[in-house]
Amino acid sequence: MAEIRIDAEWDGLDGVADMLKRVEYVLEPPGLTEVLSPGADAFVETMKQAAPTKTGALRDSIDKHVDGEGWLITGNTVYNNIQNSGGDNYGNPLMVFQIEGRTIFAPHVHIPGTHYVELGFEAGREPAVAATEEAVQAAIES
Repeated sequence: MAEIRIDAEWDGLDGVADMLKRVEYVLEPPGLTEVLSPGADAFVETMKQAAPTKTGALRDSIDKHVDGEGWLITGNTVYNNIQNSGGDNYGNPLMVFQIEGRTIFAPHVHIPGTHYVELGFEAGREPAVAATEEAVQAAIES
């Protein structure tokens, strides 16, 4: 599975960090993972909205998975990294594809990155923080 990992620094979110520290004393790691789930869901949704869509396979493959005591958000297609970061594809000897009904033969194609992961992360920051704060507060009160 091809993965894109995001290690985010949540600068300026001291309130969420303090709340998470309090929850860590209340919950064991599996419980903490569940508390963080609504925030991860918010990121998944905004990354799906930002993903380039031709067939929908990339968008539909974006999901979250438990990774240690947190969540890993991945896109499970062979081309998710090149769609995000850009890069070059080479034919063997030629690539064949269609654009606007025309058949194209090319030995090399440059794919510009869409940076959907970064765009989705930025768009998801506010809803993820709100969802996480709400879930943390509910865990503290329970």
